[in-house]
Amino acid sequence: MFLIILTSIVSFFLAGYHVGIENGLINELSSCKTEVSKNMSKDILLKELQSKLAPSCKDVDFKLFGLSLASINMIMSLILTILYYITFSWTKKTSK
Repeated sequence: MFLIILTSIVSFFLAGYHVGIENGLINELSSCKTEVSKNMSKDILLKELQSKLAPSCKDVDFKLFGLSLASINMIMSLILTILYYITFSWTKKTSK
């Protein structure tokens, strides 16, 4: 049961990190950035465009009820963490 609670806590923090990136509170990793340098030659720029740049991690493509999927994941992870903790505490008390 402890591993389930730990997993949901880690999920909460990872989702929170992503929400922070989406809202500009945390700087995104360099692997998420799709910026093109201004001093780039035409050939290099053409190769970059043909390689289909990945979207930025800040971009939210889909929202449900006005919340991004990362936000929903964070909320659900928090709820599950609380429910798992309550269940674990209740089970521990009743087994004595």
